[in-house]
Amino acid sequence: MDGDRSPEALLARGLVRVDRETKWGNPFRIGPDGTRAEVIERYRRDLWRRIRAGEVDLDELAALDGRNLLCWCAPLQCHADVLARAAAWAARRRG
Repeated sequence: MDGDRSPEALLARGLVRVDRETKWGNPFRIGPDGTRAEVIERYRRDLWRRIRAGEVDLDELAALDGRNLLCWCAPLQCHADVLARAAAWAARRRG
């Protein structure tokens, strides 16, 4: 089972899926929406815009803090890195 990368096996190991099929996914795509760095930056800006607008549940975001976030980009730079920083911020703010 250690080599099993099916979503079920990964989730059973405590990973939290944050790919496009989840609400945490990056809607911006490499290619049509820009380079990898550009779509990650677009995600960062959009996430913080949604946080400021009250469109993101900060408790749900904080619950991601310290969790292993799973996106299929790994080990490349990924929007999950942005999400992890936002989750840590939300957890600190929650106290």
